[in-house]
Amino acid sequence: MEQLTLILLVLPAMFVSSIIALAYIFKRLDHVQIPMFFKRCIIFLLYLIYAYVMLSLSYLLLGHYSYTFVLETFIAFYFFPKYGHLFYLTTPLFTMLYFLLINSYVGYQEIQLLLLGICLFFFTALLKRISKLAMGWNVLITFFTRTLLSVSLFLIYGENYSPISDLLLVLIGSIVITMLLWWFYVLRRKEDAQMQRVIEQGQTDALTGIYNFQKLGMDLHDHQQADRSFALVMIDLDHFKQLNDTYGHTAGNEILQNFVHLMDTSFSSILTKEDYSIYRFGGEEFCVIFPDCSKQEAFEHLSFFKHVYNKHRRALKEESQSLTFSAGIASSIDHGSDGMKTIKFADEALYRAKNNWRDQICIYEE
Repeated sequence: MEQLTLILLVLPAMFVSSIIALAYIFKRLDHVQIPMFFKRCIIFLLYLIYAYVMLSLSYLLLGHYSYTFVLETFIAFYFFPKYGHLFYLTTPLFTMLYFLLINSYVGYQEIQLLLLGICLFFFTALLKRISKLAMGWNVLITFFTRTLLSVSLFLIYGENYSPISDLLLVLIGSIVITMLLWWFYVLRRKEDAQMQRVIEQGQTDALTGIYNFQKLGMDLHDHQQADRSFALVMIDLDHFKQLNDTYGHTAGNEILQNFVHLMDTSFSSILTKEDYSIYRFGGEEFCVIFPDCSKQEAFEHLSFFKHVYNKHRRALKEESQSLTFSAGIASSIDHGSDGMKTIKFADEALYRAKNNWRDQICIYEE
């Protein structure tokens, strides 16, 4: 009865607590301004501590390793979806290193732990590539596979670090852990989505629906911190004030909305959403950032939009919709990734286009 309580209640509760603690720490680290390398080191150190405590505790209480690779499975699918399956190899390797330092030898349990880790490493890497299921189902599939592999090792070697009866109980406990953590994961996703909506509302222009000046400043800071190059475009509608005074603010607002919609539609037809961001700089002036893009490539993207816009403008045949636009382009590469300097020189190129009879795209040159 005591062993049943340990396997089905005590150890699952400790694993759930450990994984939720890791999730909380990982989330808090996202808001701390330290290099990503140090964040990963902190998570890795905590993982080693939790893994050591869980393996040692199960070994002391049950006489064999129990709930092996539970923590690693959630790390592989939840924390680090791209490369988290590497942790399947680190646990047995560090366990073997620990026994070598303490006892100067490695037992059959540690060897089977290494074999199981290698099998799960390749299985999870394959599962991530081919599976279209939700994270919870992938975790359950991995736990069932772990149980089958453990039974196979028992049949091959005639002895195992965990009896088959305990393996079945561990499988039940793993399912319980998965259900609890899936519930926690769904709650966290809802909380993050709600927080993201609040953030986006504060970073979005109310009239046009694109990003505002505040969001532009944040993105420029992020690009500079990451030392990521970008081309920046400043766009201004020609003679907008005159049209606004003639036809009224309602017509002016409609022009701005239609202009932004057509610009977004044009760019999205040739680029992905990650390849450009549109901001309302103020009034009838807009800014576009093209990450990892040269000035010449940005010029080609903008020329395509200008061609689409001019066709649309001529098709309307309405004086109130017949505005042209001028644009200036600069690259962060020329200004040491400094966002504000890049804006300044793109603005200079814009005014050069405005002073040169407008309706032009001008690239900034020294």
